[in-house]
Amino acid sequence: MKKMTTLNVYVVEDSPLVRARMRELIEEVPEARLVGESEGETHAVLGIARTKPKLVILDINLSEGTGFEVLRQVKSSAPDTVVAVVTNFGTRQFREKCQELGADHFFDKTKSYKLLAELLHQLATQYQTV
Repeated sequence: MKKMTTLNVYVVEDSPLVRARMRELIEEVPEARLVGESEGETHAVLGIARTKPKLVILDINLSEGTGFEVLRQVKSSAPDTVVAVVTNFGTRQFREKCQELGADHFFDKTKSYKLLAELLHQLATQYQTV
């Protein structure tokens, strides 16, 4: 008998339009659930600590602070949390910096929605246990 486990997701993104698109992506995956969202660093770090999501979708450019600091704090306090950086800054330097800080995935926003949807489905399937 399979026990269904929900993939709890937290979104950190400064753009209301992009956050809305992320919500739509998450809602398309029956096993995934949005547990919180933030547009700035401080609120994100506190919200992630409170909700303990399995996946954080994180932008680098935030309304307050940076995604780099959110990534650093999440990975130091909850290293098993999967962090997918989704940014307009898809350069090699940003990718390498995110990898150094522990990002599990790195997507360029201009072409990421399909890849992010695939990741959501993959992780949701992975978190279903027997």
